Amino acid sequence: MPATRAPDTEILFNDYRLIPVFRSTTPEQRAEVVDFWLREGALKNRPIAEQRAFELAYLIRDRQGMLAGVSTAQLAPAPGPDGQPAYFLRTFIRPADRTPGLPQRVIRETWQLLKRRTPPDGPQGAYLVGENPKLKRPGMQEQLARRGWDYLGLNAKGLPVWGKPFSRS
Repeated sequence: MPATRAPDTEILFNDYRLIPVFRSTTPEQRAEVVDFWLREGALKNRPIAEQRAFELAYLIRDRQGMLAGVSTAQLAPAPGPDGQPAYFLRTFIRPADRTPGLPQRVIRETWQLLKRRTPPDGPQGAYLVGENPKLKRPGMQEQLARRGWDYLGLNAKGLPVWGKPFSRS
């Protein structure tokens, strides 16, 4: 029988720990992430970084405990005519830590965390916007489709958008 873990606990993936912090970040964690984004060039504007730090879902730490990446979930209107609130997921992993499978695992765990923590009358799913050019590759699009993400087309900036309702497993 496979081992199970308690929901919303740390996840080990190779040499990394994924630590759930959705709606429970400390001021110290937010400050650490803002400095991380600015230092790594993921964000260049401190006020925007400080605002986005309240959207953290997972912290990703390397074996030394250093911050290697994060995932965020921004609540915003969904694409389409109804514009119901939905989560927009982002993941940033510093280049030296972009090991095979880590970004995909972070996306999967972030979606599952949001699904568990969202009440029935809350957002009904999540979206990914392909800001990373690698997400436009056919192989990545196939991987996302196999994992239940629907390709929805390009947004106004010409970036690919995928959606996955929480009704899926």
